[in-house]
Amino acid sequence: MSERKEMNLTPEERALQDAIRDLGEVRPDADFQARLRQSFISGDIDAAGPELVAAAPVAAKAKVIRWPWLAVPALAAAVLALFMLWGGGTTWSVHAIRGQGIIKVDGLPVASSDADRLNELVRPGSRLVVPAGVELELVYGNVFVLALIQDTEAVIPTAPNGGSEPVVATVDHGEFLIRTGPGFPGETLHLVTTEGLTEIVGTIVAINKGEGFTCVCVLEGTARIGRDRAHLTAISAGNRKVMFADGREPMLTPNEPAHEKDMKEFEARNESIFKD
Repeated sequence: MSERKEMNLTPEERALQDAIRDLGEVRPDADFQARLRQSFISGDIDAAGPELVAAAPVAAKAKVIRWPWLAVPALAAAVLALFMLWGGGTTWSVHAIRGQGIIKVDGLPVASSDADRLNELVRPGSRLVVPAGVELELVYGNVFVLALIQDTEAVIPTAPNGGSEPVVATVDHGEFLIRTGPGFPGETLHLVTTEGLTEIVGTIVAINKGEGFTCVCVLEGTARIGRDRAHLTAISAGNRKVMFADGREPMLTPNEPAHEKDMKEFEARNESIFKD
């Protein structure tokens, strides 16, 4: 903010500005972010302010509860928008893009060459559509790196929450690879398709979702895979489990060579991506 704008602030606005500067990293929970997003989109954000403050995380509430909502509704709305857009800390960012095409982020088209715009739009839980001929790799701090490879639609993982609930992602079709990093221990990731569930607590896996089947290959560690939580079985590195929509018994075999190759290349590309 310029010196002139600083001089024109009211006492209430200056107090709010100071509170923002002192806030530090705050990570609102998923319910709070969802309610905030809805209030912002509907235009009810001013009326929703006190209720949302009451629901905010404790670390944020200690700062926010003193803010003069009625005196400076525009600045208060801007603060809420920052919470909604930033999630208070780590978010997904583009690590690599190969190929040319239009990627959709929550329904919005973005050229694959526009990494800055992708970084603005991609958030935990975003739905991504990656067209044929394009490969997109994203990183989430030192927690995850993932790849969506050519003609893939998926909802990327929600934000980690300290292990209180599983982190969730869904794969509608295509090839989805994910590797966990040093910031992941204590978390559980659920990868969901129409044919089943993959539960991981630290590994490299590839999910290949086709018409009527889901193939999950494990490169490193162990993943628990099954049609639902009651039917999960441990699949070790080097093996895969294929589940079918028509009710056939799952197939357990060594990894298919092409998928093994994709995972090893993915691992090699991202060998040094995480910062301990």
